[in-house]
Amino acid sequence: MDLLTDKGLAYWIMDDGTFSKRDDVVTLCTDSYLESDVENLILVLSKKFELDCYKVKKNNNFRIVIKKSSLDKLRELVLPHFHKSMFYKLGL
Repeated sequence: MDLLTDKGLAYWIMDDGTFSKRDDVVTLCTDSYLESDVENLILVLSKKFELDCYKVKKNNNFRIVIKKSSLDKLRELVLPHFHKSMFYKLGL
């Protein structure tokens, strides 16, 4: 839990994150991760950053979805570390 920082989360989203305009959610593409690793990461995101997340299964892989209700909190955490060219990954 100590290893993931708000800056690390920002870089993770800039690299492997996507934003859904339809659902207003951020998805972290963790396709090559074990389901147990995805569950542990959701726990870290929930406890450390108070983000409401869940996992989805896509093509026998798992991804992390950060809910619309946590979008403002997520933006507040990561925007100071985001490059302007990547704002679209947060729906901005």
